[in-house]
Amino acid sequence: MNRIFSLIFILLSISLLSPADDKVTGEYTYRCGLDKSPEEAKRIALERAKIDALAAKYGTTMSQNNFTNIKTDSEATNIDFESISSSEVKGEWLETIGDPVYDIRLDGDMLSVTAKVTGKAREIVRANVDFMAKLLNSPDNRKEVAEYAEGESMFLEFESPTKGFLSCYLLADDGMAYCILPYINSEESIFKVDKDKDYIFFSPAHSATPAIVDEYNLTADKDIEHNQLYVIFSPNNFSKARDTSQGEGLPRGLSITDFQKWLSRQRSSDKQMQVTIKSFTIIKR
Repeated sequence: MNRIFSLIFILLSISLLSPADDKVTGEYTYRCGLDKSPEEAKRIALERAKIDALAAKYGTTMSQNNFTNIKTDSEATNIDFESISSSEVKGEWLETIGDPVYDIRLDGDMLSVTAKVTGKAREIVRANVDFMAKLLNSPDNRKEVAEYAEGESMFLEFESPTKGFLSCYLLADDGMAYCILPYINSEESIFKVDKDKDYIFFSPAHSATPAIVDEYNLTADKDIEHNQLYVIFSPNNFSKARDTSQGEGLPRGLSITDFQKWLSRQRSSDKQMQVTIKSFTIIKR
């Protein structure tokens, strides 16, 4: 019996020493011209609400006087997000709790969107791997893009100073998360990357195994489609999400809700896992 109590005490001590995830809430009001769609405005407001929550809880890595404009009044502290990004806060968003709440209003010739979001987060207590990930519309032009015309091809340039493991998921307007790396016909469940190697994904001409490379020619069902590419990297091996076939010629996928749950579990168990989100639009011709 004493041995059982000792084991319980040891396990309890370990759990108390483990860093706990925090529950955080952020709110941000984004104002823009009517040339920007409500969906795009909602996306930007949500991203900045998350940054607001992380910055309020953990602070930023930037010099307040030199880089940010912080105004304080009797009700709130507002951070100038024109000069701060998610890479500059000392925390990371793990999972959204519930659905974000939006308040959308027209103010003359301006669109005002307020987003409020609650989620799980944790403090960044280690140095991140300084990997590079860029969306391209041509493997020959290494300038990053965030907008594609219908019919253009999508490529991803990636390079890491350390070897590791990589997976990419495309979150589409249809509510699905599609696994686009590893490739559909790859025998591996995760893509192994070497250190200091410049990769151009989705281009057979830049692959050692061109026969299995998936190419992406982008189409749009609406005038403007908003998508996000999740680039997931870790120096530790991990398994991709449990996805299913979506039909011939389509990547395997799962619902965005299930994808977010899987990603939250992975990041909770792997403190070195990093996620970069590349938002982009497709303009219908």
